[in-house]
Amino acid sequence: MWLVCAPSAQAKDKDKTGTVWLYGCATCLGDSVVYVTAVQQLDGVKINEKDHQVTHRAELAGQLETALKERYGRHFTAGIFFETKRSKAEDRYLKTIKHQGKSKAIATVVKLTADEFRFAPVAESEATAQ
Repeated sequence: MWLVCAPSAQAKDKDKTGTVWLYGCATCLGDSVVYVTAVQQLDGVKINEKDHQVTHRAELAGQLETALKERYGRHFTAGIFFETKRSKAEDRYLKTIKHQGKSKAIATVVKLTADEFRFAPVAESEATAQ
């Protein structure tokens, strides 16, 4: 008899922890408004070394969706954009704002300040609960 054990997730893909600069975009389907957060620094973020993605990006996007739903009472779809360098994140942010402003489907781009919305670090227990 042989016992086969699957390697743990930690052994399979290594994550590194660091600081990222990120912002989020969200919209309510059927609406012509896009909400864009300010570029924010977030420390202690896990980044998968294999695909170079933020490990808990769905939870971070969910924070923005929840905040907007609480504020406006509608369902939102959100995504995050991140970089490990502030200047790259700010350049990407400006390109996003410019692109959204040119879209014929979007009438208004609402910029959310850091006082209006701030991303919070995702705890491991929060990520595994979902």
